[in-house]
Amino acid sequence: MTNPYSTRREVEKMNLTESEVSDRDNYDQFVRLDKEQGNEFLTAKVKYSKVVNESFPFTSRRLDSKQTRLLIEVLNDTSSYRWGEFGTPTYDQTIFYYDSTDQIIGYTIIDMMGEIENYPYRSLMKWGMMTDKGFSRLIKLMNRK
Repeated sequence: MTNPYSTRREVEKMNLTESEVSDRDNYDQFVRLDKEQGNEFLTAKVKYSKVVNESFPFTSRRLDSKQTRLLIEVLNDTSSYRWGEFGTPTYDQTIFYYDSTDQIIGYTIIDMMGEIENYPYRSLMKWGMMTDKGFSRLIKLMNRK
């Protein structure tokens, strides 16, 4: 696997449609708009995913379709996120999502302090800070064998 940062930059060149960044004032409106437009985070397109370490030697582990579907359910659940300020994240892992043609169609980068960033972004993800419960579920699903 190449450097995860380089791979993410390549995925971003696809210019996928992203949602507006929400705040407390417009959150309900933007989430409702996303739902009306069918803009959930990768629900129908993903076949499997890979978890990649962000530091050399960039080891990776493939997650099957069931594990991936459960991960995406957590990431699409608004109760997995909370409002809050966060500092400069140090991303430790990336989850790359693949379609049925083995093309990367999105990613989630993870800071072990509970901050994540998803591409493509959806308004329900607030500012990317996960609740303790949401983050715990995400990590357990990533590490399930």
